[in-house]
Amino acid sequence: MGGLTNNRTAALVAAAVTIVLVAVVALKSGKDKPAPAPAAPNPPAPVSASELKGLSTSLRQPVYWAGPQGATKFELTRAGADRISVRYPAAPGANPAQGTLTVATYRLPDATAAVRRAGGAPTAKLYKMRNSGLAVLDNARPTNVYFAYPNEPFQVEVFDPAPGRALKLVLGGRVKPVR
Repeated sequence: MGGLTNNRTAALVAAAVTIVLVAVVALKSGKDKPAPAPAAPNPPAPVSASELKGLSTSLRQPVYWAGPQGATKFELTRAGADRISVRYPAAPGANPAQGTLTVATYRLPDATAAVRRAGGAPTAKLYKMRNSGLAVLDNARPTNVYFAYPNEPFQVEVFDPAPGRALKLVLGGRVKPVR
């Protein structure tokens, strides 16, 4: 019977040593791994205008939008505090494959310089906005307009599936921080 007890003890010791070795290897390999990739954007979630205002207040940064546009709910997508998109529900009869009006706020140091650089493209045109803002429309993509204001680390992108409508909203002063 002593041999059976010795075999069990040896098996238990071997199992314990194996568990410890596996744990040590797992802990060591965790230190050598690169940092995880940034979190993926969250799925779009319906929000109200007051919820957008609350988000802007809690983040202490602007969240740009194009006003109510007849919608009472919007879709919010976030990738951290650096990328916030407000998407408007599609109008009845609209083709969802074309997309819907979307206003995105991106944290970007020296955003005005980025807009100015984009305006240097051969197919692009720069526009002066109220309050010294600068907007760019690239005729190769007439559905997207980008703009920024001096001394603010935010660039705003406005997309509308109808070419020219995004520019009209931006230059008309309709795209602004939610208040």
